[in-house]
Amino acid sequence: MQARTFSSSWNNGNNNFYSGIDISATDVATPPDTWTRGTRSWQNDPAAAARTSIDASWGGGLDESSISRGGFYSALSAANDALFAIRKNAVVIGDAARTKRAETIAVLMQGASLAAISLTFDQGYIVDENTDPTTLVYSNRKQLRDAAVAKLTEAATLASATRSPRMRRG
Repeated sequence: MQARTFSSSWNNGNNNFYSGIDISATDVATPPDTWTRGTRSWQNDPAAAARTSIDASWGGGLDESSISRGGFYSALSAANDALFAIRKNAVVIGDAARTKRAETIAVLMQGASLAAISLTFDQGYIVDENTDPTTLVYSNRKQLRDAAVAKLTEAATLASATRSPRMRRG
């Protein structure tokens, strides 16, 4: 997605690596996912300048400006670990209400992480506490978006069902 949204003349935030889609007059009427990057291909090289930004967003670390990034998959992994503990290992965090709140926040973080991945990358992994890591396949941004919306909807449902009586209206 960055390739289709960012442009810069100097390389602010490595944007010149994310821009450069070749769009002809006839391409404008076609869906963006059919556009190509013929003149400026991705440099799949650990030494490439753009790798610092990508790696920091993907898994955490320092970006090209030495800013620490938590990483989308790091947040998703932490949420998955919490949900696995609560839902599969029956871990209780203080009491039932606190456990349900932690579960709700973990599902919210799954949705937020998947949404950020879908907005930033063309492909990514959809993983949750039930995923078998041996079956991972790349999903496109639309599949990531749909998974994010499903998780955010689940989080909203959990939050609505678990609000304390004094927080309920009416």
